[in-house]
Amino acid sequence: MARTKKLYGTIPLLFVGNCGSSWIESELASHPAISAPVYEPLYNAEPAMLEAFFKAAFEDGDKQRLFDLLGEIANAKNQPINEYHRKKFWSAKYFCFKLRPWELPKVWENYFPTKTPLKRLIWIRRLNLVKQALSEYKRFELDISQFTRKDISEAVTVDPDKFAEYLMRSRKNQEIAEAKYQQCSSAKTILDYETALSEFENEMARICEFLEVPRESLHSGYFAKVTSNDLHKAIANYNELFEFVAFHPDLSDLTAQFSQL
Repeated sequence: MARTKKLYGTIPLLFVGNCGSSWIESELASHPAISAPVYEPLYNAEPAMLEAFFKAAFEDGDKQRLFDLLGEIANAKNQPINEYHRKKFWSAKYFCFKLRPWELPKVWENYFPTKTPLKRLIWIRRLNLVKQALSEYKRFELDISQFTRKDISEAVTVDPDKFAEYLMRSRKNQEIAEAKYQQCSSAKTILDYETALSEFENEMARICEFLEVPRESLHSGYFAKVTSNDLHKAIANYNELFEFVAFHPDLSDLTAQFSQL
């Protein structure tokens, strides 16, 4: 006898590094209607498994098949799905996962231009590229990241030439994400990191409305901000870095972002 499918909605979270995507994913996953049983399930997964994953998620909406694939991916990552997430997966309306704009080009070409009620895309965007680049710099050059869960970190000294590379990469990545967002024909919305920080409850209420799920007070408490919003306090050589960017031929238009709180 053929198995009866249980249709399932998916929430791809379009993101680039250090835009608050892990924070937002954890907050969304605290909603009873949203499941995220495997952290970054697409990272380093086998191509054939990924192809089956997206077919189940976007084309078929087959909940059982999607769960089976997630179990395989989780086991391959040495992160087996625990009992809490197993139960929540079956009671939830949506499954959410993170997806970078330059990954899996065939997926973007095959599934995102196609309109389907099973897909609700959220682009987690960070408007302040200077702060995004600083977070990237701290993570990869100084080994300081949001995953440390420490209090606001002390001011750091930033190498201007190296920082310029991160800043140009942040701008390019945002352009790529913008193009992919425009490519999506299904329901979609943008969640700006800065707005989520300042108006968290309002933004989460808006996202709940977008997803057509009951409004909930979301707060996982798992992530903590580790860089001061005031770059004077975050960068020890602030004046040197500001002057370098101000006179850089490709970056001078971003100087106003240094003073944004």
